[in-house]
Amino acid sequence: MRSLPEARKHADDLLVYDNTENGRGHRLVARFIAGELVKTTQSPPNWLRNVFERELSDEGKHREKSARRR
Repeated sequence: MRSLPEARKHADDLLVYDNTENGRGHRLVARFIAGELVKTTQSPPNWLRNVFERELSDEGKHREKSARRR
């Protein structure tokens, strides 16, 4: 978990999956391209929020701006 923020800086494409035991199996919760967050799930798990707090808050701001333009 601690290495994920550094790994995203070096990966061309980073897909982050959640496989916590909740009966849903694994699911894609975030995608980074060239270090930039491009997609997240509507309800990110707490561990993802802890690891990528700043990126997720920036993504939320971006979604709000996009929704206002519609």
